[in-house]
Amino acid sequence: MTPTPLRESQAAVALARTRTPGGWAYLCQWSDTWRALHFVGGHREPGESFRECAAREVQEELHLTADQFALPAEPLARLEYVAFSESARVPTWYLMAVFPLVLSDDARRRAEGEPENAWVGPADVRRGTTADGRRVSPTVSLLLGKLGLLPTE
Repeated sequence: MTPTPLRESQAAVALARTRTPGGWAYLCQWSDTWRALHFVGGHREPGESFRECAAREVQEELHLTADQFALPAEPLARLEYVAFSESARVPTWYLMAVFPLVLSDDARRRAEGEPENAWVGPADVRRGTTADGRRVSPTVSLLLGKLGLLPTE
């Protein structure tokens, strides 16, 4: 019996962070699909580089123009892992490129002014919910953990 090949998912994440009294907080956005807060990012389109994907997702999800944010040429990390996809309902092999996202002051104000966006801190991630009760995607915890950015209490 031949094993079924894993579903593949290649995506890019734009990781914006800010310093808070409780440590770093990360910009997340509410997803109706996942019914949770998740990092800005998404699936890579055919022929698109990971950086192009991250930039497109920032523009689409945060409604910004290219001059309002910066992404480095290379990702902070390329993460490969297998996890269960809640949307596809099957085990999936992921290749995720994570890019640090720097927002202009104007872009930051705009992002903070949108109710679907939230700064999510380590306590929120560990709890799985924000102080106002919104669910934090388990993928946020998984990615921060793989990046070594989720300190233990």
